[in-house]
Amino acid sequence: MMSGNPVAKMGAANKVLDKVNEKQRGMGVILCLIDKKTYLRENLIALPIEYI
Repeated sequence: MMSGNPVAKMGAANKVLDKVNEKQRGMGVILCLIDKKTYLRENLIALPIEYI
């Protein structure tokens, strides 16, 4: 889903990665239609799609 108004619950699927044994997940990222980098939580950031 493309959005210009990201919310933290959009990163809920990132928690699936926490179940991988012997691995630790780092910062979660949501690419979206915003104009600047925005922290949604301490471990989740929304980035403009132009960053890729």
